[in-house]
Amino acid sequence: MDVHKILAELYEDRDRIDAAIAALDSIAASTGQRRRGRPPKWLIEARAETAPTKHEGTGKAKPKQKKVGPQAVPF
Repeated sequence: MDVHKILAELYEDRDRIDAAIAALDSIAASTGQRRRGRPPKWLIEARAETAPTKHEGTGKAKPKQKKVGPQAVPF
């Protein structure tokens, strides 16, 4: 095998691994901090796909209030 070819592949792998480490470092640094402002479009679309529609509801029953009519006044 050609040693130069092996070295070139190893350098490429190292560059990809360095980029992955840098991305994970930035994610780790940003956790715990809430983003300010409008969420990105991809996040809005992802939430819309998993959120129930108005017709489906959330599965929680709303408590019904008792209807109290006019009380009879004795004469």
